[in-house]
Amino acid sequence: MIHHIWRLDAGKMVNYDDCRLTGGMMADAKGPGYEGLLAFDITMASVIQEWWFESGRQIAASGGRPVRWYFAELGAALEARRLFDSDNNEGRQRIEIVFLPWSKRAQ
Repeated sequence: MIHHIWRLDAGKMVNYDDCRLTGGMMADAKGPGYEGLLAFDITMASVIQEWWFESGRQIAASGGRPVRWYFAELGAALEARRLFDSDNNEGRQRIEIVFLPWSKRAQ
């Protein structure tokens, strides 16, 4: 079950899909559909921009806790890793990327 966790960063609400209470890890889940969006230049740019801003807000609001993004599609997970590894100053490199295929039963 996914619980939406909201935290404040500079007065703005920041969304995480879940939080592991035992270790404080903050999680975000990206379901199926992103690989298709990333296949087209026009939608890829907006997805990349969305991930960039969302990840920056999450890192800023995490208070140093680990942040993990789960992806249902391998191509989307690899693109997110490439994007976050390009960040030299704001901490996105520390976001753990996990490929977790979407279960047909969960749909």
